[in-house]
Amino acid sequence: QQGLPVGVISLAFFPMEDAADISIIIGEKNYWGKGVASSSIKEIVSYGIDHHDVTTFYAGCDKRNIGSRRAFEKNGFVEFDHLPNSIKYVDEDKLYDKVRLRKTI
Repeated sequence: QQGLPVGVISLAFFPMEDAADISIIIGEKNYWGKGVASSSIKEIVSYGIDHHDVTTFYAGCDKRNIGSRRAFEKNGFVEFDHLPNSIKYVDEDKLYDKVRLRKTI
């Protein structure tokens, strides 16, 4: 159905820097693997460049989330850091590793 939300994406700016952090969640599983994340990342990067002069973008994801990582890599992001045991989900006791990615214009 057209017009229904399938997820959320945000762009948080770093004060006094030309940088921003992207966060994206595609909550509707029917849309996983269909390019929604990749096209959304492309759009928000363009918005950050065109309207806020952002030159560096950061993102992170659970190391196990290959789809999210690939969506960022398709948009020119590269891994620059690995944070062990840094993600905690509210419904689980276990900690998971986080991958940090960056894109510099």
